Amino acid sequence: MVGERRNLINVRAFITPDMLNDGHDTTVDYAGNWTRSFLTPLLNNTNFNGNKTLILVTFDENETYDIRNQVWTLLLGNAIPPNLRGTTDPTYYTHYSCLSSIQANWGLYHLVFFIPNVY
Repeated sequence: MVGERRNLINVRAFITPDMLNDGHDTTVDYAGNWTRSFLTPLLNNTNFNGNKTLILVTFDENETYDIRNQVWTLLLGNAIPPNLRGTTDPTYYTHYSCLSSIQANWGLYHLVFFIPNVY
């Protein structure tokens, strides 16, 4: 309808900060402050944070490149079952396993099906 605000959002989105806000050229504190200022309004917006919303926040690099790179990931949003909120999982995840989990849970096409040992 003309003049009606519809509060529609994308079903899927990939958002990545610039080199300052992602911590590459700054500090973890700088990146954390940006992340908080970016996500807080989204999490408080009922149009965005509906029952199926999942936000994956990943910090993925070590300062020392000769040790195993652990991908630290935080899951946010109302898609997280209440009994799993505030819990931790010691499983070793990679970029590919995170992507694979999202694709499997939401029935999406697997972009990495041809890469061995990603699951």
